[in-house]
Amino acid sequence: MEGLGFVTISRTPTPAQEAAFEVEGVFVPYLRDPESGELTPWVAHAHTLLQDRKHGLSFRAEVTLVVDGRAGLPGRLIPILHNLRAETVPVELPHQVYVGRWPGQERVFRDMRPCQNLDAHYGQKKVAVPNRSQEREREALCQKLHTHEKQVATAQRQVQVYQERIEALEQEAQHQQAENQAAVTALRQASREAANSHQRERLLVQAERLAAQGRVHQVRFQERRRRLVTEQRTWQQRLAKRQGEREKVSQALQGLDERPFYDFDLEKDDLMTYLRMAGENAHRFVQERYFAGTCLEKVDEATMVRVVYNQPGWVRREGQYLHVLLQGHGDLDVQSAVVQACQRVNQAQIRLLSGQQLRMEVSAKILD
Repeated sequence: MEGLGFVTISRTPTPAQEAAFEVEGVFVPYLRDPESGELTPWVAHAHTLLQDRKHGLSFRAEVTLVVDGRAGLPGRLIPILHNLRAETVPVELPHQVYVGRWPGQERVFRDMRPCQNLDAHYGQKKVAVPNRSQEREREALCQKLHTHEKQVATAQRQVQVYQERIEALEQEAQHQQAENQAAVTALRQASREAANSHQRERLLVQAERLAAQGRVHQVRFQERRRRLVTEQRTWQQRLAKRQGEREKVSQALQGLDERPFYDFDLEKDDLMTYLRMAGENAHRFVQERYFAGTCLEKVDEATMVRVVYNQPGWVRREGQYLHVLLQGHGDLDVQSAVVQACQRVNQAQIRLLSGQQLRMEVSAKILD
């Protein structure tokens, strides 16, 4: 923004945002209330850091803080952002510049308001478009169905895992029990074939101890199997519940009606709006460039069309010039304004697309 100045107002800050303003100096009185004579607005200079976190940009802006105390203290804080900071710039200048632009800004907004009506329906053409509400509902149901399917698959996998662990545990228990019984049978057979009573008694004791260990292992296997069966039943219940929820969502998705949805084709409306805005901008350019300081500087477009733009006249081509003679006006102020505008057009030496230079003048009287 080097070489360019800007002044704009910001929204009323929150108490947390007020801490971001670094005030230089103190607040000084600015304006008096014409009715009460009290000093209502107070101003002070400050600066703050404007950040665009999305693009990683920052700008150190000067701020004129205006405190409006008409509704009572502590007053409403109005920040005016600008880049007019200099030693010779008074602290109240940015506020004066911004307030001075209000009449022009309000006029532009008022004149542009008719151009914003996009529902004029220049063309009543209906176009089939997706039913956005139904599409959002369908998308939500599909997402929910996908989630339930994943949950059902997880429950099925867990049920299968526990079933495999139970079967493996049963096989391990049967194998260990068979080995234990074989060892006990072998010890008892050896005790019957023992040479003396002492050896026979020792082998019988070993056989009883081994049989007792086998019974303990079987009890432990049964306890482990009971815990696995309990976990498997829990997952089976979860599986049944999740399958029911998936079925409900699937039925809701199947029952979603294909409701047709139509919308107006507003392409013509958009085009007409752009053309009207272009016409408004052209009208504003003509007023500011050629009718500045005249009685026609701030009239609306309809008045300019009636008084100037549709004014009858004559066109004559002569060499490199295109002469336009407008009919005069009975109103002296309007006549003077149109004469000044024609003089400014001639001074600007406007070249047309044909290469000819435009020369305009207005008749001194109303011609027949």
